[in-house]
Amino acid sequence: MKAQGNKHRCVWIELERHSDDEANKLCALKGTQLLRRLGVEHDSFKWNSTRGQYEYLMGPNGNHGYYDLPEDGHMFNLDYLAG
Repeated sequence: MKAQGNKHRCVWIELERHSDDEANKLCALKGTQLLRRLGVEHDSFKWNSTRGQYEYLMGPNGNHGYYDLPEDGHMFNLDYLAG
């Protein structure tokens, strides 16, 4: 099957939501460590305890923007991850 555009070259990464902030912060850290292993050097996951949801930060400290992750995950383009 030939992929159209890049919609077939994506992977979903989802972070488990816990009942306490510390566990969610640890989960965000583990997600960031996964990104590092995949070669993504500057982006990261963060738990926003004020808003009660995960965020995906683009660039060091999110200085290139961020996405709210109301579904606790993000669909990544494999070309970007393999970049």
